[in-house]
Amino acid sequence: MNNSQGIYIENFKSCMQIAQRALYAGVLVSIFSLFLVEGYFEGTQHRVPLLNLELKSQSITIPGLALVHFYCGMQCLYFVLLARRNLKNITDSDTTQALMNYPSSLLANFWWQALLAPILFGIWYQILMMAEIVNSSTVSIIFGMLVSSPFFAALKYGSRFNRKVGRLR
Repeated sequence: MNNSQGIYIENFKSCMQIAQRALYAGVLVSIFSLFLVEGYFEGTQHRVPLLNLELKSQSITIPGLALVHFYCGMQCLYFVLLARRNLKNITDSDTTQALMNYPSSLLANFWWQALLAPILFGIWYQILMMAEIVNSSTVSIIFGMLVSSPFFAALKYGSRFNRKVGRLR
């Protein structure tokens, strides 16, 4: 294996780590937003624990957190696609097969995708309805799908890695 192959392998692993962190950050933002809407945080000022942001109004807070969630999804999707590009450049099929065993939720099978995707969508549907930011369940469904769509795409691309290893080249 030459030096460039080692770089592609390390880049693949780094991309999957960053994508995994972005996925978890998106889930944490969703859970925090749900707790905020449910009223678990008392007072008029709220602080986002990971980002150390102080938010004063729920009508501003929820759309802002939705944007943070969307950004985490875009970052997750970007690094999954970058990992795929690095995987295409690895010529050794044994190494490629070994990388498919890399511990990441994004490389999981259809069942993981089937469990996580509705949670990501359902939380935002519920948050928007409970916060009364939108007055229609249809608008809430559409907005929830838009906010979570980068995660859906990242899960879809990641779950296809194992099936497409032989066809990547």
